[in-house]
Amino acid sequence: MGDHCLKSVATTISASIRRPADSCARYGGEEFAVVLPNTNEEGAFLLAETMKRAVADLNISHKNSSFGHVTISIGVATDIANID
Repeated sequence: MGDHCLKSVATTISASIRRPADSCARYGGEEFAVVLPNTNEEGAFLLAETMKRAVADLNISHKNSSFGHVTISIGVATDIANID
């Protein structure tokens, strides 16, 4: 079931990104990294909320979760490259 869950979450996160330069990759066991070039903090937070809702909407049962289903937590970091 774990592999199925990871694949479903990965597919859902990947489907949330739309621009050609955006990318999603598995980073470690259960972690994913999403890179969104030219995205400000507000845009990153909006997309993060979209991803959280989309994964929750999968309603994948998780008996050890206080929510009863699989959820994700997301951290956001932004940076503007200083090219001199």
